[in-house]
Amino acid sequence: MKTKHLLLLILTSLVTLLVLFILHGWTKQRLSRTQNEIQLLTVKNRLSPDMLEAFSRKYNCKLNVQTMYSDDEIYEAVKSGKACGIIITEAHIAERLANEGELARLRHNSLYNLKNSDPLFLINYFDTSYTHSVPYARSYSGLTFNYRKIKSFKASWTMLDKIEQFEFRMAMEDDMRLAIGAALKYLGYSINTVDENQLNQAFAVLKRWKYLSMRFESSERSRLIISNQLWNIQSDNREAMIAMQKNSDLLFVIPEEGTMILTLCMAIPEHTKNLVMAHKFINFFNKPHVAEKNMRFLHCQSPNMEASKLMPLDFHNNSLIFPPPDTLAKSEVLRDVGKYSFRYEKIWIALKSGKDE
Repeated sequence: MKTKHLLLLILTSLVTLLVLFILHGWTKQRLSRTQNEIQLLTVKNRLSPDMLEAFSRKYNCKLNVQTMYSDDEIYEAVKSGKACGIIITEAHIAERLANEGELARLRHNSLYNLKNSDPLFLINYFDTSYTHSVPYARSYSGLTFNYRKIKSFKASWTMLDKIEQFEFRMAMEDDMRLAIGAALKYLGYSINTVDENQLNQAFAVLKRWKYLSMRFESSERSRLIISNQLWNIQSDNREAMIAMQKNSDLLFVIPEEGTMILTLCMAIPEHTKNLVMAHKFINFFNKPHVAEKNMRFLHCQSPNMEASKLMPLDFHNNSLIFPPPDTLAKSEVLRDVGKYSFRYEKIWIALKSGKDE
């Protein structure tokens, strides 16, 4: 009888050890898989697909890329807790999220490639110490148009009042700050104004443009102007240069009244768990040869000095990438407007819903 009990005890112990071994292996495997996964929230065409693949190979990492419709959607995803990896967004969105405590503090000892950054690039950037974000590209909002369809196009936001000349084939950015910013520049106001009267005037301008059959498009604008379904769109220079390669009838201009200076940046939401991989991602995209390939893909400026040295002379002499000083003097960097954001949101909701403010 004692022998039977002893055998039963030994058998039970072996089974228990086997179960623990299996659970340990499963847990270790799951943890390893989690450590090698990271979510990336971005808008279409903001990073070179080849370099994303190179990162995945180098770190044996699974990138869960979620392509959002706009930066406003990225903001909402972070606020709702759905963003838990890396975000690629416009600087004014990152600034707002940082001010609201939604972004993690960056670990600079893991970002040694920041030594390649040009300090002059940071002059008008909100986060000059890289506390919550790292800028990696700069572009400029403007107008892309078909010069064969529109014979007398002027480099001015006033062209948006002449939609009948375009046979109503026009679209603006489906982005709150960029669309309202265009109307503010048209009126001669700052794109970062919080003055209620000025914003109400901008709302009236946008309502008029919308009444003239202008539409708001995000991901489809480029495809539609390339295929000649649209003749004039609001876009930035990097989007325009990609479209111009596919349709030689297209040109891009920065309006004479000035425009919005846009800076793309990388940031990590506060509730991201895989901070190690998130920092590796940011550091990887600041390597000179990676930043160079990304510049070629994006057709825009980079703060990476070493990467810039690798670019050809015609890149540096391209006025679409490096606008002249007189144009820049009338342009502004989009900034977070803090507690006054609700004024912009009220206008945008009213505009999109078709109701008066």
